[in-house]
Amino acid sequence: MSIGMDDLLYGLSLASPLVGAGLRISSTLASHRSSIRDHEYRSLLAEENALRADVLYLDREDQARREGIMDTGVFRMKAVLSGVSGASLDLLVGQNTRNAYKGINTARTAREQTVARFAKEAGWHRANKEAVKNNRWASVAAIAGPPMVESASSAGMKMFRRYNVKGKDAS
Repeated sequence: MSIGMDDLLYGLSLASPLVGAGLRISSTLASHRSSIRDHEYRSLLAEENALRADVLYLDREDQARREGIMDTGVFRMKAVLSGVSGASLDLLVGQNTRNAYKGINTARTAREQTVARFAKEAGWHRANKEAVKNNRWASVAAIAGPPMVESASSAGMKMFRRYNVKGKDAS
């Protein structure tokens, strides 16, 4: 029995759902690999940004501390030279010192918030990476699920009906 052009075309028409599903699965897996790499990169970038922000804001906090100490010292000298003394001097210098510590506290708070924001972002990307890893095979199962199984089984039945010579003779 030779295979004719009709048989070849018929066989290709039966295989096309399987080939299409295979291509969709391949594309989905490539998309998932790319997404995993993106989330890894973004997670590392967020962690690096957290470290950089920590160093930057520590420097700003230190600078605010130095400026506050110098400003308070200069303010105290000017107040003494202008004749302020006693309780008034202590109140004025105390208020100036409190203002300097407000600047230090602002720099510290900004540092903590920025580092926490980047750490949270890194956590999101790590969680997204794990979610993509876990959902990869669910996506493949959705593509290769019931429609592909139905098309393969119906294709098998068509082939069985077409080439089942015994069935035709028995009728």
